[in-house]
Amino acid sequence: MVEKKMLLKNPLENAVVEIEKKNAELKEKFFKMELLEDGSADNSYTMAINGVVDAAVNGGLNNYSTFIDGTYREENPEIYEDVMSNEFKKKAPSRLILSLKEQLWLLQWGVRVHGSKCSESLKPLHEHIQMMFSKMEVDMTKMIESSPL
Repeated sequence: MVEKKMLLKNPLENAVVEIEKKNAELKEKFFKMELLEDGSADNSYTMAINGVVDAAVNGGLNNYSTFIDGTYREENPEIYEDVMSNEFKKKAPSRLILSLKEQLWLLQWGVRVHGSKCSESLKPLHEHIQMMFSKMEVDMTKMIESSPL
């Protein structure tokens, strides 16, 4: 007989997993995009970047602010209690911040490469991506700096 255990992740852990997964997708996409001829990137590259930098529709960075500034401790004590329940889970807030910093770095790279690889018809959307990324970069940096960690 095999013992069966159910592992439940709290919202903070889920956020870390989702950002790490998105970072891996972006990294793979950007490596492929770098190999393309200038002006030959199809719409899938544009959508991959735009989906992250213009994510306000899905809540964007606001989804993570409570975990970064620590307010989840008072607002959701059950999550804080779970985070404090073992050494691995205690690392989740730091992992979240590191994952967001990595995503920022990846997006800096991706937006730069996209500028030369996207077709002329996508240049207006690239300009929108640059504008949204600049705003996201400022907001994310401010949010990360608010962390008590």
